[in-house]
Amino acid sequence: MLYLVGFMGCGKTTLGVQLASRLGYDFVDTDVFIEQFVGKTISDIFKERGEVGFRELENEALRRLQLRDCCVVSTGGGMSCSEDNQDVISQGVVVYLRADSSTLANRILQSPQQRPLV
Repeated sequence: MLYLVGFMGCGKTTLGVQLASRLGYDFVDTDVFIEQFVGKTISDIFKERGEVGFRELENEALRRLQLRDCCVVSTGGGMSCSEDNQDVISQGVVVYLRADSSTLANRILQSPQQRPLV
């Protein structure tokens, strides 16, 4: 398992898709994975459960994904802040992606994706 971590907008999903393709691995974006198994958008989950409830779902998603092989996982921007999540992620290969603040701001502000914590 290969985990991509970093702040929102740093390129985890973009790089993850390309990397998974080159390696012949599956690609999973944890936010999309969570939306699929809960049946709601991230914004709706935040409205209904708050950040704490969302973080619990992130941990559950990581534990479900841990059962897969040959997978590149793009984590949510705050996922690696939780100790429980760090325990799961540290069992794979972790790649930290970084971008400067002006690049992050431009990407986040231009993104059509709703980001509840912005």
